[in-house]
Amino acid sequence: MPRAPLPPPAPRQFRVQLADVPELLPLLAGSTLLAGLESASYAGGPQDIELVARFRLAPYGDLVIHQSFDGDNAGTAMAGHLLALAAYLVQSPLERVRIEGLEVDVEQSPQPRAASLVAAHADRTLVHPGDRLGIHLELQAYRGDRFRHSFQVQLPRDLPVGRYSLLVGDGASADGARLAMAPIEPATFSQALALLRSLHSRRDLTLLGFYGGAGLSVAGEVMPQLPGSVRSLWSAADTSGAVPLHAAIVQERHELMATPLDGLLRIDLEVRRREAPDAPAASGPSGGGAL
Repeated sequence: MPRAPLPPPAPRQFRVQLADVPELLPLLAGSTLLAGLESASYAGGPQDIELVARFRLAPYGDLVIHQSFDGDNAGTAMAGHLLALAAYLVQSPLERVRIEGLEVDVEQSPQPRAASLVAAHADRTLVHPGDRLGIHLELQAYRGDRFRHSFQVQLPRDLPVGRYSLLVGDGASADGARLAMAPIEPATFSQALALLRSLHSRRDLTLLGFYGGAGLSVAGEVMPQLPGSVRSLWSAADTSGAVPLHAAIVQERHELMATPLDGLLRIDLEVRRREAPDAPAASGPSGGGAL
């Protein structure tokens, strides 16, 4: 007989003090979170976890991170995620930053909830710049039926002629694709915080629009659309490790969903120019004579 789902655990609150030692703080944060989850309910087995972590950073204020974890290893994945975040912050070579406080809210469900993205398509594949386009997704619920989700997106008005691609899926997978196409190496801690704040949860249905382009990633900034001559000059003169970009991400859309998602799919479109309306025929001189 399959094991019946466990009832939701009663809310619990823990207050702990962690040693302010950069080499130990990340491990202490991750292990304490996992121990708290085990004490309040259970850390292993199939489940879904919603995490909100609030770091109070001196002198930068608050950094809030949302993420969803699903499956048999959700507990350990959550703890590892918090450990990695804390390590990135306190062990950064860019600047010495102190975590003055850390609040972690955890919402646990007794079964996985992530819906798998099965298919994605657009109303049409031949489009024009500025078109409004319907996107239709087919998703498979965990131990449930397939369902559909649709939304509208307006294409940029300055799209060039040629292929234009859309990536649609969960926010975490889309972030991975975005950083693969446009890698960023922060040069300041403010840039590192901006990068962390740009990350999305698996509950964020994300769309990225991109086309082949010639840009650069330089000193923590992404310049996706550069003339070839400018790119060549900068690459030749730059000594800070300019990274050539082969795709220009020109569109993003995010929608918070009721349940986490899993998957990332690509939709390819063909962009053509709008045909100019036919010019009215020129009228010649009137051939009528005076009455």
